[in-house]
Amino acid sequence: MSTARIVFNVLGAAILLTIVVVGYLQLTRPRLRDDGPNGDQVQGLQQAQAQQQQQERAQIASNPDPFLEESDVQIAHTGFINDYFAVKSFSLLNRSHFPLRDIRGMVEWLDSSGNVMGTTAFSLGGSLPAGDTKHYSTGDGSLASVTIKGQADKARMTFTHAEPVN
Repeated sequence: MSTARIVFNVLGAAILLTIVVVGYLQLTRPRLRDDGPNGDQVQGLQQAQAQQQQQERAQIASNPDPFLEESDVQIAHTGFINDYFAVKSFSLLNRSHFPLRDIRGMVEWLDSSGNVMGTTAFSLGGSLPAGDTKHYSTGDGSLASVTIKGQADKARMTFTHAEPVN
């Protein structure tokens, strides 16, 4: 037998052996099913989601400030002899997954150096849907804001209370 014929037979045997091994592995490996999550997986996902919602509710109850973002803050400045300041209106974004109500907070009035000159409280009427932005104003009664006497250059708002609706 010639060398070429031997090499040809060895290569043929190697290819045949590879086909047999691959076929065997195909038959014996566990099959992955792609027919969606099973009951245990669905229940696990529901439990994880419920736990996340509980955690978010607890975070809102202890510190709602990270879930609320104010913008377009308008300050009322009045007085001739004495200066008086109050928050007149602002827009508020609810970043939580829950509608919120009974939203309250504090305004720190700052001088040009950033020193706190005084603090006043505010409260908001109605509820704020999850993921929504709403405008609050003393003019329409949706914002109750306390006036402070003194000199202030800036206001810093902090949200101290909010209740998830559902």
